[in-house]
Amino acid sequence: MKIEDLKMTINRMHAVSPAYKAGSRRAKVMETSLLSRCHALWAGHLHLEIRKNTRLSMAYYIALSLVILMLLTGCKPLGVVITKDPLSATEHRRLAAIYDKKGEFDLAEREYKTAIELEPNNVDTYLGLGNLYLKGGIYGKAESIFKKGLEISPSNAAIYNNLSWVYIEEGDLINAERYAAKALELDQARRYIYLDTIAVVHINKGEYDKAEENLQEAIKGIPSDDINGIIQLYNHLIDLYYRKGDEKEAEVIARELMELEERHKR
Repeated sequence: MKIEDLKMTINRMHAVSPAYKAGSRRAKVMETSLLSRCHALWAGHLHLEIRKNTRLSMAYYIALSLVILMLLTGCKPLGVVITKDPLSATEHRRLAAIYDKKGEFDLAEREYKTAIELEPNNVDTYLGLGNLYLKGGIYGKAESIFKKGLEISPSNAAIYNNLSWVYIEEGDLINAERYAAKALELDQARRYIYLDTIAVVHINKGEYDKAEENLQEAIKGIPSDDINGIIQLYNHLIDLYYRKGDEKEAEVIARELMELEERHKR
């Protein structure tokens, strides 16, 4: 019997034949017989596909099996149960961070969006997705996602700070300074982070003395084990001195930075 014949037979059983009554003994016998033939057809077709192309992956075999079983209307897949997403929002968020670190933008975006669908009020997911867009240069989306995060957590200093970076990249220095100042106001414990952002705003505005003051204060306050943060501060300081035309001081800081990176490698 062909697959098309089985489908026609099943349709007749369910829609035409008055002798077929769901749950009756005769129905069970007819169902059992048809199911056996369905499964035999399915197994035979899968075996044929495997022989035709031995290079196909196991994922293909599994997918092919599911498609064939779905096509056989009335044939119940053996042991196949479709359930809800087995991963939690937290697990999707972790996957997104891994993909982000590997540079897999599309996969990271997909996982963050799935996490938001599962847990729409978790601000960490909005922060992660917003950062993904920010790094990707998609500033409009970054701004939109960060602002949605602020609706959930209006006092989140990290989001205010990252919104400031969006505006820096877009050249909107008025909003950049305003949002960075708000972050500083909300989180004094990590003021070195926000002083760095404010310093970059001042650098872009040509206010070099203010920028230097902010960066020096940030360097004094940053924890000694925050190596990446220290490297970022030093790079901004180097940029500041080059823009001021003080190449000698820029080279001094550059040497200090090289020594720091060498010590960190050890």
